[in-house]
Amino acid sequence: MATNNSQLVSVQSNQYKLKLGGSVQVFQYKLEIVGMEMWDAALVQKICRYKRSALEKALGLYVCSGAAIYVLQELEEDLIFDVLLGGAKYKILIEKVNQSIVHLDGKFENSDNSVSQNLINIIIK
Repeated sequence: MATNNSQLVSVQSNQYKLKLGGSVQVFQYKLEIVGMEMWDAALVQKICRYKRSALEKALGLYVCSGAAIYVLQELEEDLIFDVLLGGAKYKILIEKVNQSIVHLDGKFENSDNSVSQNLINIIIK
């Protein structure tokens, strides 16, 4: 005799089919969090989520990964965001001088090297 112990599960996904034409430039900048004693990736993500709307207004679409932030448009100036989170003060610092450019061709491949571009795919979605 079998019993039914099933549970209702809700799943969210952001996987959409993506078609690109032409070439795309993605700008990569060093992401610095001033006020952390040592680098904590989970805390960095929490700080960036907390300032999400301000980051989106300044950067447009973006993705944070480790100590880098990826955007679709070049920064005109350095960006600094003050953050007060859990009683601690931090600063998000994105400096224009720390810029790298990734060029993607029409096949959505990095023309500079053969590294997978999953993060950039997330930005463009």
